Amino acid sequence: MAASESRKRKQPTHRKLLRNAKVEMRSEEEGFQGSWHPGTVISVDCKRRRHVQYHHFLNDDGDSLVDVVSVSPILDGIDSGNVDRTCYRGNIRPLPPKIELSKSRLRSVWSLC
Repeated sequence: MAASESRKRKQPTHRKLLRNAKVEMRSEEEGFQGSWHPGTVISVDCKRRRHVQYHHFLNDDGDSLVDVVSVSPILDGIDSGNVDRTCYRGNIRPLPPKIELSKSRLRSVWSLC
């Protein structure tokens, strides 16, 4: 086996971020550039796009805003050996898990004075 063959990674064989998946979308709108907003995938089309309904944004009719975003071939389980993974920054990602915080038993610095 050649050295280059031993370095190859297994490509995913299943699609990700499918219908009902909780996701975050990166905004490119002026004033919101680079910020992430929660939503739910409501449909997937055959052109590697996800239709996402935002949780906190409304359209002019007062309904939840729906946006369409293209995903990387990697998310669709497509063998993408020619995709440069080092410079691709996606606009969609899985919603991170909630972190459970508990009240700390440490005292405030101010209470020590």
